[in-house]
Amino acid sequence: MSISKDITGQKIWERGLVEAMNAADQANRSKSEFLANMSHEIRTPMNGLLGIIDLLESTNLNKIQKQYVEIIKNSGSSLLNIIRDILDYSKIESGKIEIQSSAFIPEEELKNQLKILSGLAAKKNIKLETTFVNSENLLFEGDKGKINQVLLNLIGNAIKFTPDEGKVGVKMELTPIEDALYFLSFQISDTGIGIPKEHLERLADPFYQVESSNTRAYQGTGLGLAIAKKNY
Repeated sequence: MSISKDITGQKIWERGLVEAMNAADQANRSKSEFLANMSHEIRTPMNGLLGIIDLLESTNLNKIQKQYVEIIKNSGSSLLNIIRDILDYSKIESGKIEIQSSAFIPEEELKNQLKILSGLAAKKNIKLETTFVNSENLLFEGDKGKINQVLLNLIGNAIKFTPDEGKVGVKMELTPIEDALYFLSFQISDTGIGIPKEHLERLADPFYQVESSNTRAYQGTGLGLAIAKKNY
């Protein structure tokens, strides 16, 4: 006795699935190569710009000019870090972003990020209020670049969606856990337009916008919170 079964359809489906997977792999490789090239092309002029800023910093500048140069320099350095992380597509996709540990003082880093955003806040006459809880200027070890990137995105969003003459509050708190271990937390509040509850769950989705009209009015791509969540 013999039993036969026609599996032609199954084989065709399997072959199509394999071809689709191969095509997807090739597309991912092509995107990775493109982003690697773009990363190099963007970082090269940025490095040149920062080099010129270093030269400018060494010239005779008054106090206000030195402050402006410092803000430009910090902005350029932050932009380089963002470019490096965003364009490394494979790490972003897999969620395997490498941690670059270094020593830093959280209070100083937060103040530097606020300096970067101070121009945007001043343009809209927005008051930036900072609160430090248990801040003792302790030296921490961690990835300050990732922390700064998250802060820039969150505080920048708060300023962007807050009307003129509004208020943005930033609170940093250090909570001791044990010995030399601390929990570092930040809280950002604003007097902005608010977010409907039904949109909160999708707020960190890539390219997600609450309303298309907001996209036009506030000039955003919807990537800021998604990148912050990836780094977290």
